[in-house]
Amino acid sequence: MWSSYSCAERTFSIFGLCFVVAAGFFLLAPTVNYLTARYSNRLDSVEETFNFGDPLILWSFVGMACVVGLFAGVLFSASPNLTAKLTDETRLVEKGCIRLKPYEDVIDIAKAEITYVQSNGKHTSHYLVFDQGQTRIAVEIVDTARLDVLARIAPEPMRDYIRYIIGLGRPVPRPLRPLSREI
Repeated sequence: MWSSYSCAERTFSIFGLCFVVAAGFFLLAPTVNYLTARYSNRLDSVEETFNFGDPLILWSFVGMACVVGLFAGVLFSASPNLTAKLTDETRLVEKGCIRLKPYEDVIDIAKAEITYVQSNGKHTSHYLVFDQGQTRIAVEIVDTARLDVLARIAPEPMRDYIRYIIGLGRPVPRPLRPLSREI
């Protein structure tokens, strides 16, 4: 979906979405408070609970929504936004946006240092990291349909991944079986 939009359209969409969500949450709180008082047989306490007619209360919520929406929008829209990772088995290309500008990182696979990296967090993730000079691209090993491509591009790091799988006692995925025979 994102790949059809320009960087400016993505940035403004993310910014606008963050702003609308933050405003909705801040305006939802007094509305729920008002409706709870109104429909809980405490009609006399509605004015004490929240008075929509009080401009100070209303504008303070609107102001907080604007500040939080602005902060979230700037934070998320300024983050790098990946469009695609492509390979023709001689080059690895990563395309995306950073703020309003598109970027494209290209690595010559023959000249790159390729390593297998395991990331342990809440869930274990596996990556092939391609380093060439100051350019670094990480490709997550998740898609079994493309494991054969990764095995052709980086056989030794993929053998490290196979050793990890075998160590867990799990079956080796079909595209990696030719490599597993060499271990």
